[in-house]
Amino acid sequence: MSNKKESRLLRIPRKIGEKFRSSRSPSPRPSSFQPTPTPQLSSTPQPSPTPQPSSNPQFSLPTNVYEELGGLSTSPPTPQTSGQQIRKGAGIAYAGLKEVAQALSDFSDVFPPLQTAVKVFLKIDELINRVLTNQEELQELQVKLNAIKSIVEKYKNDGMKNVIYHRIETFCDAIVAQANTVEELLNRQLLQRTAEVSTDTDKIKKAFKNMSILCDVFQMDTQLNIDTNVTEILERLNSSIIDRLRYEGTSYDTRVSSYGVARECMPGTRIKVLADLESWALGDGLRKVYWVVGMAGTGKSTILHTLCHNLDDKHLLGGSFFCSRALDDASNAPLIVPSIAHSLASTSPSIKSQIVAALKNEPKLAERTYIDSRKQFKKLILDPMQTSLKQSITTYKIIVIDALDECTDLDRVSALIKVILDFARHIPLKFVIASRDEDPIRKAFGLSSDIRDDFVLHELEKDVVEGDIRIYLTSELENCKRDDDEASDPWPPQDHNGRSLYKSRLQTLSAQGSVLKTGFGSSLDDLYGGILKEACKSLDEGEISHMRNLVSIVVFLQNPLPLKAITSLSKVNSREYLSRLASVIHIPINNNSDAVVTPFHASFPDFLIDITRCSHQRCPSFGALLHSEGNEMLALRCLQLMNTELKYNICDAPKEQTISRRGTTNSSYETRKISAALEYSCVYWAFHLSKIQELGGDLVNALDDFLKKHLLHWMECLSLLNKLETGIKSLANARASLLHFKETNHKLVLLVDDARRFLQMSFPIIQQHAMETYQSALVWVPTQSLIHRLYAEAFPQAPRVMLGLPKTWGPTEITIQTGSHDNAVAFSPDGSRLASGLSKTVRIWNTATGQEEAIMEGHTGEVWSVAFSPDGTKLASGAPDRTVWIWNTATGQEEAILKGHQGGVLSVAFSPDGTQLASGSFDKTVRIWNTTTGQEVAMLEGHTDS
Repeated sequence: MSNKKESRLLRIPRKIGEKFRSSRSPSPRPSSFQPTPTPQLSSTPQPSPTPQPSSNPQFSLPTNVYEELGGLSTSPPTPQTSGQQIRKGAGIAYAGLKEVAQALSDFSDVFPPLQTAVKVFLKIDELINRVLTNQEELQELQVKLNAIKSIVEKYKNDGMKNVIYHRIETFCDAIVAQANTVEELLNRQLLQRTAEVSTDTDKIKKAFKNMSILCDVFQMDTQLNIDTNVTEILERLNSSIIDRLRYEGTSYDTRVSSYGVARECMPGTRIKVLADLESWALGDGLRKVYWVVGMAGTGKSTILHTLCHNLDDKHLLGGSFFCSRALDDASNAPLIVPSIAHSLASTSPSIKSQIVAALKNEPKLAERTYIDSRKQFKKLILDPMQTSLKQSITTYKIIVIDALDECTDLDRVSALIKVILDFARHIPLKFVIASRDEDPIRKAFGLSSDIRDDFVLHELEKDVVEGDIRIYLTSELENCKRDDDEASDPWPPQDHNGRSLYKSRLQTLSAQGSVLKTGFGSSLDDLYGGILKEACKSLDEGEISHMRNLVSIVVFLQNPLPLKAITSLSKVNSREYLSRLASVIHIPINNNSDAVVTPFHASFPDFLIDITRCSHQRCPSFGALLHSEGNEMLALRCLQLMNTELKYNICDAPKEQTISRRGTTNSSYETRKISAALEYSCVYWAFHLSKIQELGGDLVNALDDFLKKHLLHWMECLSLLNKLETGIKSLANARASLLHFKETNHKLVLLVDDARRFLQMSFPIIQQHAMETYQSALVWVPTQSLIHRLYAEAFPQAPRVMLGLPKTWGPTEITIQTGSHDNAVAFSPDGSRLASGLSKTVRIWNTATGQEEAIMEGHTGEVWSVAFSPDGTKLASGAPDRTVWIWNTATGQEEAILKGHQGGVLSVAFSPDGTQLASGSFDKTVRIWNTTTGQEVAMLEGHTDS
């Protein structure tokens, strides 16, 4: 047996021995236990002319090692026990031990090391019976071997992993070594009668004790391994739950900038701003929120990116969320709280466990559509931190949130700011929030001056701004001079307005090779016109048309896309043409990068779509971009791409996941096979269709092909992308658009409407299981519907309903299961939502999908009346508890509780402008309330009954 294996055999007993020695009084260091190199399997003793004592050193462990290891004890027989009784008891005990060993041999053939150990053990059975007289020792060893038999037996049929094989092999090798020692000593006793017999008997007993210790060690090692594996499994499960809160591209180190590559401030710039922010972050002041406000182009994101990096180095960054229109997730305000909770979970195991518990209790907290920001913040951040960090905290973690103005719903942004301001004083967190000075954001901050500080970037001293710009331009222009000898003229011009964005673009223009030798004048339009002229130089009409189409795609896209996706939509080499406009459009360096192509500033698209500014006089080769023209091209390209790439089982899910009742839901990993261009096309084709004036022949053919061949594939794809709701909106938009055109294609209108009814009816099952589009959903379609005629035969593996299906669609658009009787219902002004009042709750439902959007609790009894405000942002409810509640429909939070009625409130109604609310009550009065202040404006009396 190799030395490597010998040292491995020693590892467990030696550590156990050292553990016990460290817990007791000092004792001499034990010698090492060396197993015999190979098992001795000869059937007859091999006497030696000169017998030598065994050189096998024994374990030197405390006398009560069994108590230390497993609570076992070996008491010697009492003086009153006769030798004959002892031997009789030992014989019975040994019979049991032999039976266990024989049972082990019955399945040891699946594991050679165990087979060897059992053979050696059985070989010395009769010899052992002559020497050992302590039945307790034998019984203990029997129990332990029986336990090990149970452990090993579990793996007989399932096969053994390497780690399990190694563990049993190590144990068996050690047992063989001890058994060989026993055999050697017993064989010697049979051949001679010397004074050493008594000593040998003690050694044999000691060897059996060692076997017992090895059994204990094996069982302990196995149990610890099980405990470790269970802990690892639980940790992986908890991590998978926490990862539901993680969104790529939103933190400072993964963010996607709307203005090019995300970067830090250049060394030597923004020194004062960063120093002030870090001083506030490290201080112990009571103002827990810092609002950095500035106009576009003032460098807010770059400053906060640098701040995050600095705080991260000091281990003070609790989390970051950089909002951006460049990504759907980064512009979705309801994802900010979950993302921050995910970051905080990594800072403390205790916080992580509390967040996991909250998500297990309420899985909806992690959903993208969750709108109750107050409850979400409380459950995912406030409660976990207060529970985990009960002691006094002197060092705060900093949360950084950038560009809140780039979120798509500023009402939810406003609600989130109010939640942060309310809860910040109760937890050891500080918040740095940056945005433009938008009205909803300013109003949200306006009432909390006692807990926040402000910093207005565009009010910095002019010399500070110019100094930073000078440092930046000096560095970049020196690089340009090294790369281009023609850049020796003194430029750029000295006159500027302090806006770093445009200086940066001038520098970029020079770096791309178009050196500005003469000024374009003071007009921004002349600057952009000159850039377009330079880009069109040396191109023929066809090439200019390609470049113009590409710029049109970039401008009219509803969501910025990577370069590869734009190439897929345009069908031309995007980099070749767009690189000519790299001074005004950000072009990622890598074609396969996920970074998006975007104009550096919104003023460039504004220039391009204005026919008076981007005129033929200023740029004769290019001309202004027209909305109808650009959207028609995008609608066509989206439909063509879907007709090419959509297919059944687009993510190639395993066969067992494509059958009905497979029991698994859509998972994010599946969407990797859906390209960014295809995802965009599936979501926005109908939007672009709704923006055109006339339906051309190519567009009609592409739409007809899509509806008749790929409609179900499209629904599957949207389900996998978790964007199925947009499918209903797309079909509704497409129907309205087709009816709007002068020459209406009625067959297409009917097919689109049929598809909408099908998707509404099947929304719950398709949303959860994408592949059920072709099976459970298709089964229940009316037999004479266009969907059934087109697709039923295409999927013969789907179940069939032989009797009872309706022939046509009924009058009911959608059925909403509320779970209880409803006393009152009301539609929102645009019809997209429905409010219902029932016991103690008001609920808002999506009328397209039938899904619950919000549940609002506060009333103490039934709800008798509900009404939306004219703009749909507020909802009023009246109840027999004599109160009227006004709710914010975006956040689900109450805005006011109106008290004054002396009887239950039967009805509520808003005024046409939404500034006032009327309520009628059992107290025979009508009261008018101010919806902003919640104050009673008038009480109208005169009714004689309720």
